[in-house]
Amino acid sequence: MPEARTVAAGLLVAALAMQAAFSAAHPREWSASRSIGEPPALRTVSVGAFGEQRAAAYAMTLYLQSFDAQAGEQQRLSSLDHVANQAWLERIAHLAPDTAYPAFLATRIYADSLPPEALRRMLGWVHERFLASPALHWTSMAHAVYVAGHTLGDKRLAATFAGALREHGGSDLPPWARDLELFLLVDLDELQAARMLMGALVASGTITDQREIDVLTQRLQEIERRQRADGRHLPGGQK
Repeated sequence: MPEARTVAAGLLVAALAMQAAFSAAHPREWSASRSIGEPPALRTVSVGAFGEQRAAAYAMTLYLQSFDAQAGEQQRLSSLDHVANQAWLERIAHLAPDTAYPAFLATRIYADSLPPEALRRMLGWVHERFLASPALHWTSMAHAVYVAGHTLGDKRLAATFAGALREHGGSDLPPWARDLELFLLVDLDELQAARMLMGALVASGTITDQREIDVLTQRLQEIERRQRADGRHLPGGQK
C-alpha cells in the first residue's frame, strides 16, 4: 500500500505541475495553430513525478489529450501539429513501455485526423511498437491494417501489416486477425499467393477449424470465378 500511495502522489504532482506549466505557456487566447511543442525531457518528467515513470506517462497522456480543448473551445485534431503529437506519444511509450495506450491513441484517435504522409508515419510507428511487443499491441496493429486499407486506401500496405500480424502475433492471436492477410491478398487478386498462404497455414496446423477453412476456401473460389469472368488465366494453366 505505501508503494501505491507513492505512485498516486507522484502522478498527482506530475499532473498538477504539467497543467501549471501549460497554463503559463498558453494564455486564454490560445489558438489551434499553436503546437503542443516538444515533449519535456525524460529527466524533467522523471523528477517531476518523483521517479515514477508510469505516473509521468499518465500525466503526459492527460496533458496531450486535453490540448485540443483549451480556453473553452474544442479544436479540430486535424489542425494540430501532428509531428509534435507523435513525439509526445513516443515519449509516453518510452516512459511506460508496458502500456498499449499510446498505440491505441495513434490508431483510434489521431489516425482519422492525419494527412496521408503523417498517417503513414504514425502507422509505421505503431508497426514498430507491435514488433517490439506483439502481445501488447496486436489490437492496435489490427486496427492499423484497417486504417491503411480503408483510410489510406493502400491495400498493399495493409497486407504488409496483416502479414506482420500473422507472423508475430503468436498463438493467442484470434482467427479473424490471423486471416486478415489472406483476405487482403484475395482483395488484391493475388490468388496464387493466397493459395500458398492458406496451404501453409493448414499444413502447419495453424488453421484446424473446418468452418474457418470452408470460409477461406469460399473466398478463394470467389476470386477464381471473378478472374474467369474477366477472361484472365489462372495459375497452373487453369481456365
